Amino acid sequence: MTDIPDIPTPSGNGQLELDYLARDLPFLSRVLRSYIRNETANAYQELDVEPGEIAITNLIGINPGISQNDLAAATVLKKPAVTKIVRAMEDKGLVKRERVKTDKRYNALKLTKAGEKRRDAMRQRMESQREALMAVFSDREQTDFFDMMNRLCMHLAERSREADSKTNL
Repeated sequence: MTDIPDIPTPSGNGQLELDYLARDLPFLSRVLRSYIRNETANAYQELDVEPGEIAITNLIGINPGISQNDLAAATVLKKPAVTKIVRAMEDKGLVKRERVKTDKRYNALKLTKAGEKRRDAMRQRMESQREALMAVFSDREQTDFFDMMNRLCMHLAERSREADSKTNL
């Protein structure tokens, strides 16, 4: 038994013992993702956003001129999925693609004024959602949590690159 509390059952009739699952990252990340997905759907319902659009909008806004390949890598989405999201955003007038003269295969992505306005609305909701989700933690715990999450993401990205390089030999 771990020092992590059990979780309530959906029926509310009791608690489920997690035992070793309380320290199993795939299990916990799947449970967290499910809860967070529901919270996100509620938070962004009025904006009518497509899955993946929140991250892509914000990454383009933070990194004007980013390529679709870099977006795919940053979001860990397949390139065709990113292309589909970017096309839909382009159709809505939220993003524009600009060909780079030095590389005809490269499209630099930038938000339009409407895209920037949408990003501002998203950012406000992101802040509110983060505050609500993380309210259980102190400011120091939140800082530590995000530091560890980012460190884990960098570690896993490196492991993925190493595995890819081994399969491409």
